[in-house]
Amino acid sequence: MRLLVAISTLLLIGCDSARIAKLEKENQELTSKLNVRATSASLALKRECSQQAERTFRENGLKKYPLAAQTNHYNLALNKCFIQITDTDFSTARPKIITTKSIWDAFEQKEFAAYTMFSNDINPVECHVVSPTGQKQVCHSMEEFDALAREFMDK
Repeated sequence: MRLLVAISTLLLIGCDSARIAKLEKENQELTSKLNVRATSASLALKRECSQQAERTFRENGLKKYPLAAQTNHYNLALNKCFIQITDTDFSTARPKIITTKSIWDAFEQKEFAAYTMFSNDINPVECHVVSPTGQKQVCHSMEEFDALAREFMDK
């Protein structure tokens, strides 16, 4: 009788191991399929972000400035498309080089960050970043601006 119980137990354990192995394999296959879908969705969002950023840049008349440029980034964590616009211009009223940077939500046209510096000034005329939670942070250099902007453009 004990022999029968021992054999039955071994058979059940063997069946459970095969079932567990099968379930683990199915789980890996489903995970792989989800990863493929997530990658596809992410690529589609990045493409849409890039197209919208280009439209925003063009529609705001920034393409006419020879030194103006834009970079865009779809921020997965915030589920938003950001555009960073940089420009360097020359003021004829008072001979100065003006450097500007700004970060916008490309779809909502909402500004999150701004930096303006005149070449012969020590400090920027304007330097602030508004966090996604709405908190305004003042900065005092382009390095500080770039560090704060990473929250939008690197995640």
